[in-house]
Amino acid sequence: MKNLLVICLCAGFALMSFTPAPPSQNPAFAKAKPQATASAAEVEALYTALAEGKAVELKDLIYHLSEPLMISNRTDFTLDGHGCTFIMENKDADVVVVENSFNVTLKNFKATHVEPEGPIGCTGSVLQVRESMNVLIEKCKLNGSGIIGVTTYNTQNLKVVSNYIYNNSKYGVLFDGETSIEIKENIFENNGPSGDSHVVKALNAYLSEVEAIPAGTKRDGIMLSGNVFK
Repeated sequence: MKNLLVICLCAGFALMSFTPAPPSQNPAFAKAKPQATASAAEVEALYTALAEGKAVELKDLIYHLSEPLMISNRTDFTLDGHGCTFIMENKDADVVVVENSFNVTLKNFKATHVEPEGPIGCTGSVLQVRESMNVLIEKCKLNGSGIIGVTTYNTQNLKVVSNYIYNNSKYGVLFDGETSIEIKENIFENNGPSGDSHVVKALNAYLSEVEAIPAGTKRDGIMLSGNVFK
């Protein structure tokens, strides 16, 4: 249908109105461009670069992983996903692991396991950080078919900032008593069996006892601010 043009002359002004373009022609309704899948060679290059401690050049692709992306014994290292998606095919494995490292940044990627809406039985976390210092997790989407979005042990000055952490079957973030952590300006949604197990502190090594950490907590080694819990 052609747009209708109505012109009204009133007090010397011309008032014009047009029927709006249909949604299919409106840029605001445009669908996001689907991501292409990284080739086997591109995935292998990613694993090789991480193993050698080289700068990683990632593209806005879907990377299907068979084993965790390991950042081990690194200093001043950044993994910038540039909007990519990591999908772990092994439901028992973590997606990204940082260990024994200093000054590491993880940012700008989505991480999940295969079939993010199920099935029951996945035991891998999304991100795990252990025995490290000065680690920043920023602007990531941590979609949990994993049991925990971010798991951290014995890590000093871990910052979890401006992420979307959602649909994890156990907790959004779990940290132990040896960890100092700042959790800032994240969105947490539907984590844990009740949907609101967003941030917890482990009270023993077996994770059989945890303490729920509410929004706004500020105490020695734990700081939460500006987060949204849904």
